[in-house]
Amino acid sequence: LVKPFLDHGLAIASGNSATLLVAGGNYNEDLILPSGVSLAGGFTSGLWVRDLVKAPSVIRGQKISLTIQQAKQNQTSIVDGFTIYVSNTRQPTITLGAGARAILRNNTIYASSHEDRRETTTFTYGAGIFSWDARFQAVQNRFLTPMDTTENTMFSGIEVRKGCQIIAGNHFTGFTTAINTYGTQGAIVGNLIEA
Repeated sequence: LVKPFLDHGLAIASGNSATLLVAGGNYNEDLILPSGVSLAGGFTSGLWVRDLVKAPSVIRGQKISLTIQQAKQNQTSIVDGFTIYVSNTRQPTITLGAGARAILRNNTIYASSHEDRRETTTFTYGAGIFSWDARFQAVQNRFLTPMDTTENTMFSGIEVRKGCQIIAGNHFTGFTTAINTYGTQGAIVGNLIEA
């Protein structure tokens, strides 16, 4: 499917509590998810049967793949069943802004990747999720580093500054720091971390 399919759907749903069912396909766009709007990926087009394997919904952002906005009236946004990438950028793949409320589950999230060349050494760094003063749950997600990483890498799966979170049952592969928190409350349980 072509841009701006998801963006158009979000504009229609904005201001409402709604769940957009997303057919399998590649969505090459940066998304800003309004408060209370949810995305459920992995549906076959036509019959709208959910099959995450046969109908993967892939978001490939250019600058930031997904930003979840500040919650209005305590509305929570849910993102479920996507593969999410972002191009070479300093920005994280998913950003949760101040006051956002979100549940991220059953997703495969590739950390952003940015190269910083300093004299004779190149450092590569990035993050899957960055949260600043948000309330969120990251449950049953798979976090991966980009496939083209170098030996001098600094990747975080989830970076949290302030706020409250539940990070549970996720699988992290290849991260320097899988979960990095500062000034937060919540629970971090049952995550698998592999080199």
